Amino acid sequence: MAATWRGWKLDAWRDVEATTPYLVLDVFTDTPLEGNQLAVFPDAGRFSSEQMQRLAREMSFSESAFVLAPQGDGDVRVRIFTPNHELPFAGHPVLGCAFVVGDSLDREAVRLETGLGVIPIELERDDGRIVFGRMQQKVPAWHPYERERELLAALGVQRSGLPVEVYPNGPLHVYVELESEGAVAALGGGGAGRRECLRPRVACSRIRPPVLRPGRSRFIFPGMGGSPSASRSRSARAPRSGARRSSTPAPTDRRTR
Repeated sequence: MAATWRGWKLDAWRDVEATTPYLVLDVFTDTPLEGNQLAVFPDAGRFSSEQMQRLAREMSFSESAFVLAPQGDGDVRVRIFTPNHELPFAGHPVLGCAFVVGDSLDREAVRLETGLGVIPIELERDDGRIVFGRMQQKVPAWHPYERERELLAALGVQRSGLPVEVYPNGPLHVYVELESEGAVAALGGGGAGRRECLRPRVACSRIRPPVLRPGRSRFIFPGMGGSPSASRSRSARAPRSGARRSSTPAPTDRRTR
């Protein structure tokens, strides 16, 4: 993971009222200006919810994270905002915050309080620098999507190979299985019809490959205040694995990392 600023402490700016320090991180990469962008405000206790939302809108990243004092048994509490609204959980903001908090506290593991409960993250270092994180996400409960027919029409596809279901894991993810990688790649923008079907949901359209082989996925984010689609979404990938395993018997026990 690449960050623009390192070496600070969580309380370093507590008495400075005229400035608002923040970090810009690139998650899921060690190359600057690649990966998933994330703004982290490490000392956000003096901000109101409205101010956090306005700051997230000003940053205009898919998510911005605000680090607060813990309310329970976590190391810190994290609130996550898109430019449009707050999320209880999102994958790359939680992982990015774990790098920031672990670096500040010089810890090998941290516990972040989120809207979906406390998320533990194990951190690995190379020459003292955090280079990898592994989180344990909550297992979502899923149910059929009530607007399946409208969604398929908006996507321009006839059917889904698996039941079209909703997985709440921060954002609500709707999954559609297509018959080939070519069908996944051919998905168009969908226009206003798709946005109406999905708002504020996230749709993942993918194929189901043979067991133990990776498949191609596209994550579509209308109404989320960021890019309309993204190649990486950890909060989407975890329930995606659950959808696949709930419909396909697996020969071995596997964990989503």
